[in-house]
Amino acid sequence: MIRETHIDEAGIDAESPIVVVSVFVVNDAETLRAAIKAVRDRHYFGNEMKSAKTSALRRRVYRDVLTEVMQHDIEVWALIADKKTAIERLGLAQRVLGDYFTELAVMRTASLWRGGVLYLDEKPGKGRDALLQRLPVGLTEVGAVREIDSHQDDLMQVSDLICGTVFGVETGNERKRELFEIIAPRVSIWRWTPEKQKADRPSREVPPNSERHPG
Repeated sequence: MIRETHIDEAGIDAESPIVVVSVFVVNDAETLRAAIKAVRDRHYFGNEMKSAKTSALRRRVYRDVLTEVMQHDIEVWALIADKKTAIERLGLAQRVLGDYFTELAVMRTASLWRGGVLYLDEKPGKGRDALLQRLPVGLTEVGAVREIDSHQDDLMQVSDLICGTVFGVETGNERKRELFEIIAPRVSIWRWTPEKQKADRPSREVPPNSERHPG
């Protein structure tokens, strides 16, 4: 079995109040890819799955894909942070919030994905080389860290659906509610707060204040 972890972010560039970083750990990647393909084939759907794109067909496909995914050997974790608070309290520019919280989320969940392959959504022109080099620092038995084009990979597209669904519900998009109800039992939510900044520094373990979202 091949363990893969797919990382995605939402709210980084948009005029939104929050940042969401999702960590999607798949312990048997090839089996899950085959299962997703079967759902695609059932719907005769060959397009990219993307949270920002919706239609009646896409909603049916997304619903059935996420329902299938939740039956597999996976872990789903999401960091949610208030952008204004992060900028004010951490002194960070908005352009680096994505890398900051991605690194924090990845390092805090290392016990879930250690030993596998870690994938970030490839973002041309974003200059993520420094982030890619920093991620494994201080960890042992860590596998490769790579970028991947989401257009070419179903698991990265599922990661986008998960991240976009959490982001949508957190920002009041009721159209995301149906999909959120599907994933909610499997998603651990960590709400970042500056008051616990010392504890928020990267570590090897999932933070003790993680919670299962009530849905």
